[in-house]
Amino acid sequence: HISSAGYEIVAFVCGSFSVQVARGYDENLLFDFISDTEELDRRFFSGTIQSSGSLGRLLVPSLLKRQSFDTLRAVLKLQQNWFDEDHVCDVICSFVVDQMSS
Repeated sequence: HISSAGYEIVAFVCGSFSVQVARGYDENLLFDFISDTEELDRRFFSGTIQSSGSLGRLLVPSLLKRQSFDTLRAVLKLQQNWFDEDHVCDVICSFVVDQMSS
């Protein structure tokens, strides 16, 4: 479990990444994000960010909202341990239903 301050940092980092992706996908951006997140987690949070599920809970809806499907697919493939499968499925199903009804 991460602290509320840690969660706020993760939320900021994920939000910034999603905005950058929406401006234009660059594969290096994804690898930089993964590398920077792993370094931040290792240095300051003893691995709790990656194991808490916070990254997945924040990234999936944010990337879906911006319709950054290629990036979402890539990060799901590269960093499976960041995501809870049930949560990802629930968020994606909700997104699809919302898109169909709008």
